[in-house]
Amino acid sequence: METPNDLNEQPLYSPEVITFVKLAAAYCTLLEQGDDKPRREWFGELRNLLAGLYVQALRLPAVEPNYPEGNQKFVTEADYNTIAQKVRKKAGQWDEYPEVYDPDNPIEEQDVTARISEDCADIYQDMKDFITLFQVGSYEVMNDALWEVRENFDRYWGQKLLNVLRTVHRLLTHADLSEEEEEEPDKPQERNTSDWIFTRRRKEWGLDKED
Repeated sequence: METPNDLNEQPLYSPEVITFVKLAAAYCTLLEQGDDKPRREWFGELRNLLAGLYVQALRLPAVEPNYPEGNQKFVTEADYNTIAQKVRKKAGQWDEYPEVYDPDNPIEEQDVTARISEDCADIYQDMKDFITLFQVGSYEVMNDALWEVRENFDRYWGQKLLNVLRTVHRLLTHADLSEEEEEEPDKPQERNTSDWIFTRRRKEWGLDKED
Protein backbone atom coordinates (compact mmCIF):
# COMPACT_ATOMS: atom_id res chain seq x y z
CA MET A 1 0.00 0.00 0.00
CA GLU A 2 1.27 3.42 -0.88
CA THR A 3 1.51 6.23 1.60
CA PRO A 4 -0.29 9.36 0.34
CA ASN A 5 2.02 12.03 -1.04
CA ASP A 6 0.60 15.07 0.72
CA LEU A 7 0.23 13.89 4.32
CA ASN A 8 -1.07 17.25 5.48
CA GLU A 9 -4.23 16.65 3.47
CA GLN A 10 -4.84 13.16 4.83
CA PRO A 11 -7.33 12.32 7.62
CA LEU A 12 -4.60 10.95 9.90
CA TYR A 13 -2.95 14.36 10.11
CA SER A 14 -6.09 16.42 10.47
CA PRO A 15 -6.45 18.75 13.48
CA GLU A 16 -9.27 16.53 14.77
CA VAL A 17 -7.05 13.46 14.90
CA ILE A 18 -4.03 15.27 16.32
CA THR A 19 -6.16 16.75 19.11
CA PHE A 20 -7.61 13.33 19.89
CA VAL A 21 -4.11 11.80 20.04
CA LYS A 22 -3.01 14.47 22.52
CA LEU A 23 -6.07 13.95 24.72
CA ALA A 24 -5.64 10.17 24.65
CA ALA A 25 -1.99 10.52 25.65
CA ALA A 26 -2.87 12.91 28.48
CA TYR A 27 -5.55 10.51 29.73
CA CYS A 28 -3.08 7.62 29.83
CA THR A 29 -0.50 9.77 31.61
CA LEU A 30 -3.01 10.80 34.28
CA LEU A 31 -3.91 7.19 35.04
CA GLU A 32 -0.30 6.02 34.94
CA GLN A 33 1.41 8.85 36.81
CA GLY A 34 -1.28 10.79 38.63
CA ASP A 35 -1.03 8.95 41.95
CA ASP A 36 0.43 11.93 43.83
CA LYS A 37 -2.16 14.45 42.70
CA PRO A 38 -4.75 15.53 45.30
CA ARG A 39 -7.99 13.63 44.83
CA ARG A 40 -10.09 16.64 43.82
CA GLU A 41 -7.46 17.83 41.34
CA TRP A 42 -7.18 14.30 39.92
CA PHE A 43 -10.94 14.00 39.46
CA GLY A 44 -11.05 17.48 37.91
CA GLU A 45 -8.44 16.53 35.33
CA LEU A 46 -10.22 13.25 34.67
CA ARG A 47 -13.51 15.07 34.01
CA ASN A 48 -11.85 17.49 31.57
CA LEU A 49 -10.11 14.68 29.67
CA LEU A 50 -13.19 12.48 29.47
CA ALA A 51 -15.31 15.36 28.18
CA GLY A 52 -12.66 16.26 25.62
CA LEU A 53 -12.24 12.68 24.44
CA TYR A 54 -15.96 12.25 23.90
CA VAL A 55 -16.37 15.44 21.91
CA GLN A 56 -13.24 14.79 19.88
CA ALA A 57 -14.19 11.18 19.13
CA LEU A 58 -17.34 12.47 17.47
CA ARG A 59 -15.16 14.59 15.18
CA LEU A 60 -12.79 11.83 14.05
CA PRO A 61 -12.82 11.29 10.28
CA ALA A 62 -14.17 8.02 8.92
CA VAL A 63 -11.60 5.68 7.37
CA GLU A 64 -11.65 2.12 6.06
CA PRO A 65 -9.35 -0.59 7.50
CA ASN A 66 -6.43 -2.01 5.51
CA TYR A 67 -5.78 -5.21 7.44
CA PRO A 68 -8.75 -7.47 8.28
CA GLU A 69 -6.73 -9.35 10.91
CA GLY A 70 -6.61 -6.25 13.12
CA ASN A 71 -3.84 -4.31 14.83
CA GLN A 72 -1.33 -5.46 17.40
CA LYS A 73 -2.37 -5.02 21.04
CA PHE A 74 0.02 -3.63 23.64
CA VAL A 75 -1.99 -3.43 26.88
CA THR A 76 -1.56 -6.67 28.81
CA GLU A 77 -3.83 -8.03 31.50
CA ALA A 78 -1.20 -7.00 34.07
CA ASP A 79 -1.22 -3.44 32.69
CA TYR A 80 -5.00 -3.38 32.86
CA ASN A 81 -5.04 -4.57 36.47
CA THR A 82 -2.36 -2.06 37.49
CA ILE A 83 -4.36 0.85 36.07
CA ALA A 84 -7.58 -0.39 37.65
CA GLN A 85 -5.85 -0.66 41.03
CA LYS A 86 -4.44 2.87 40.76
CA VAL A 87 -7.86 4.31 39.95
CA ARG A 88 -9.56 2.20 42.63
CA LYS A 89 -7.21 3.62 45.25
CA LYS A 90 -7.81 7.19 44.07
CA ALA A 91 -11.59 6.74 43.90
CA GLY A 92 -11.72 5.18 47.38
CA GLN A 93 -15.20 4.75 48.76
CA TRP A 94 -16.72 6.24 45.59
CA ASP A 95 -15.35 3.62 43.21
CA GLU A 96 -18.65 1.77 42.91
CA TYR A 97 -21.59 3.62 41.35
CA PRO A 98 -25.07 2.83 39.97
CA GLU A 99 -25.02 1.63 36.39
CA VAL A 100 -27.19 3.25 33.73
CA TYR A 101 -30.00 1.57 31.87
CA ASP A 102 -29.02 -0.85 29.11
CA PRO A 103 -31.85 -1.17 26.55
CA ASP A 104 -30.38 -4.45 25.24
CA ASN A 105 -31.02 -6.34 28.49
CA PRO A 106 -34.16 -6.90 30.57
CA ILE A 107 -34.14 -4.76 33.69
CA GLU A 108 -34.26 -7.78 36.01
CA GLU A 109 -31.06 -9.16 34.42
CA GLN A 110 -29.03 -5.97 34.61
CA ASP A 111 -26.14 -5.43 37.01
CA VAL A 112 -27.09 -2.33 38.98
CA THR A 113 -23.54 -1.30 39.86
CA ALA A 114 -20.31 -0.50 38.02
CA ARG A 115 -16.84 0.66 39.07
CA ILE A 116 -14.99 3.80 38.09
CA SER A 117 -11.74 1.83 38.21
CA GLU A 118 -12.90 -0.83 35.77
CA ASP A 119 -14.47 1.62 33.33
CA CYS A 120 -11.40 3.87 33.37
CA ALA A 121 -9.17 0.84 32.75
CA ASP A 122 -11.40 -0.20 29.83
CA ILE A 123 -11.04 3.25 28.28
CA TYR A 124 -7.31 3.22 28.99
CA GLN A 125 -6.94 -0.03 27.08
CA ASP A 126 -8.28 1.54 23.88
CA MET A 127 -6.43 4.83 24.32
CA LYS A 128 -3.06 3.21 25.07
CA ASP A 129 -3.21 0.78 22.16
CA PHE A 130 -4.29 3.62 19.88
CA ILE A 131 -1.52 6.09 20.76
CA THR A 132 1.14 3.35 20.79
CA LEU A 133 0.22 2.37 17.24
CA PHE A 134 0.31 6.03 16.21
CA GLN A 135 3.82 6.37 17.62
CA VAL A 136 5.37 3.26 16.11
CA GLY A 137 3.13 2.26 13.21
CA SER A 138 3.24 2.76 9.47
CA TYR A 139 0.66 4.91 7.72
CA GLU A 140 -1.51 1.84 7.12
CA VAL A 141 -1.28 0.74 10.75
CA MET A 142 -2.11 4.23 11.96
CA ASN A 143 -5.11 4.27 9.63
CA ASP A 144 -6.39 1.01 11.08
CA ALA A 145 -5.79 2.26 14.62
CA LEU A 146 -8.00 5.24 13.85
CA TRP A 147 -10.67 3.00 12.33
CA GLU A 148 -10.58 0.68 15.35
CA VAL A 149 -10.76 3.39 17.99
CA ARG A 150 -13.82 4.88 16.23
CA GLU A 151 -15.48 1.46 16.05
CA ASN A 152 -14.75 0.75 19.69
CA PHE A 153 -16.06 4.17 20.66
CA ASP A 154 -19.48 3.15 19.36
CA ARG A 155 -19.34 -0.42 20.65
CA TYR A 156 -17.47 -0.19 23.96
CA TRP A 157 -15.78 2.78 25.50
CA GLY A 158 -18.07 5.65 24.49
CA GLN A 159 -20.86 4.52 26.82
CA LYS A 160 -18.41 3.72 29.62
CA LEU A 161 -16.91 7.19 29.27
CA LEU A 162 -20.32 8.82 29.65
CA ASN A 163 -21.12 6.67 32.68
CA VAL A 164 -17.89 7.66 34.42
CA LEU A 165 -18.21 11.30 33.39
CA ARG A 166 -21.68 11.48 34.91
CA THR A 167 -20.38 10.00 38.15
CA VAL A 168 -17.23 12.12 38.33
CA HIS A 169 -19.24 15.29 37.72
CA ARG A 170 -21.52 14.37 40.61
CA LEU A 171 -18.57 13.73 42.91
CA LEU A 172 -16.91 17.03 42.08
CA THR A 173 -20.08 19.00 42.68
CA HIS A 174 -21.55 17.17 45.70
CA ALA A 175 -18.98 14.94 47.46
CA ASP A 176 -16.42 15.79 50.13
CA LEU A 177 -13.22 14.78 48.34
CA SER A 178 -10.97 15.71 51.25
CA GLU A 179 -7.51 14.17 51.38
CA GLU A 180 -7.90 12.54 54.79
CA GLU A 181 -10.42 10.13 53.26
CA GLU A 182 -8.12 9.13 50.42
CA GLU A 183 -7.25 5.61 51.38
CA GLU A 184 -7.36 2.32 49.54
CA PRO A 185 -10.80 0.71 49.82
CA ASP A 186 -11.34 -2.84 50.90
CA LYS A 187 -10.44 -5.36 48.26
CA PRO A 188 -13.56 -5.92 46.14
CA GLN A 189 -15.20 -9.30 46.23
CA GLU A 190 -14.52 -11.73 43.43
CA ARG A 191 -16.70 -10.86 40.47
CA ASN A 192 -17.67 -12.68 37.31
CA THR A 193 -15.21 -11.28 34.77
CA SER A 194 -16.46 -13.21 31.76
CA ASP A 195 -18.26 -10.13 30.44
CA TRP A 196 -15.48 -7.63 31.14
CA ILE A 197 -14.33 -5.80 28.05
CA PHE A 198 -10.77 -7.04 28.52
CA THR A 199 -11.93 -10.67 28.71
CA ARG A 200 -14.20 -10.28 25.69
CA ARG A 201 -11.47 -8.65 23.66
CA ARG A 202 -8.93 -11.41 24.45
CA LYS A 203 -11.43 -14.00 23.23
CA GLU A 204 -12.13 -11.95 20.10
CA TRP A 205 -8.40 -11.72 19.37
CA GLY A 206 -7.96 -15.47 19.94
CA LEU A 207 -5.67 -14.96 22.95
CA ASP A 208 -7.87 -17.05 25.26
CA LYS A 209 -9.47 -20.36 24.35
CA GLU A 210 -12.98 -21.14 25.43
CA ASP A 211 -13.24 -23.83 28.10
